[in-house]
Amino acid sequence: MEIDRRAFIASIGGAAAVAAMDHEAKAEALEHYMEDQLDEQVAALSGIVEEVVLALDADSAGQEAMLRAQRVAAGRRLRIRVALMPEGEDPADMLAAGGGAERFRELTASAVDLPAFQVGLVLGRTDVSSAVARDGALGEVAPVLAQMGEGAARDEQVRRVSERLDLEPSMVIGRVEAAARVAAAKPPEAARSGEMPPAEARGPVTLTSRERRERALLAMCIADPKEGREYLGRLTRDHVSSATVARAVEWLGDHLEEPMEGLPREDAELHALMTELVLAGPREPASAEAMEVNYLQLEQRRLEDRIGEAGESGDAQRRAELSRERAKLVERLARTERMAS
Repeated sequence: MEIDRRAFIASIGGAAAVAAMDHEAKAEALEHYMEDQLDEQVAALSGIVEEVVLALDADSAGQEAMLRAQRVAAGRRLRIRVALMPEGEDPADMLAAGGGAERFRELTASAVDLPAFQVGLVLGRTDVSSAVARDGALGEVAPVLAQMGEGAARDEQVRRVSERLDLEPSMVIGRVEAAARVAAAKPPEAARSGEMPPAEARGPVTLTSRERRERALLAMCIADPKEGREYLGRLTRDHVSSATVARAVEWLGDHLEEPMEGLPREDAELHALMTELVLAGPREPASAEAMEVNYLQLEQRRLEDRIGEAGESGDAQRRAELSRERAKLVERLARTERMAS
């Protein structure tokens, strides 16, 4: 049988089958391979076809097989896309069932490029409430985006990462460029091995704009306890990004004058955060106007979260009410920023 310029690799009962599609998109299984041989099959196919679609189980073994395939494809003129199988169903069962061929054809038609899949995999398992977890996620996706090269597809993924991790796009691009420099300095075999870049390429823990604002406000409260006490009373759990910051707000409410005195030693995260805030206090412009600006920015983010929740639940009336409240807040924030400048 003449092989088309496209190939399909599907997980079948714990094995992988390489299948070619004819021009009517009808699948015919050719051979069976174990998942741990997938990288070898992709390498072999790279000299025969221009595109490979992976249709593997959505378990960790299938996902790891996809990542190995991407490493093998690096540097080859081969496009890899992913058609993720429905949970609990493998291609063999799908093809054996009535209408299975049509379902499989639709599944492969909707396949996404492997870099986009890899990015989604990382973002989906990331605890976005943790700065450390977000930084780790950025360190994972940066080499993937660097391999894509410049273009609209990479720009789309940069926006996706930026929105999910609540980071400035320029920050994401900076990490991608750093990963590209590291990859360029590696020998080809190391670049294909999938090794993580060194720590200096991943950079320090990256704070979101929300985390920077809440830390700045708390540092100002420490620097000016008289003004700060009012803002500590206005902050709620919904204003802050994590449970650690919420504990810091509660602690400062009772220990604003001596924030380091009596800190519970067993709470290492709180201890580290309070040390950071006390050291930052003298650097922050602790004025009533500056505190108000930071508080209003946190309030704006809180409202945006509630608007998103209302939209997801389909509560159009609540969403409209919150949107009007947000519009008023934005005007108030603009006036306060002019006063503070």
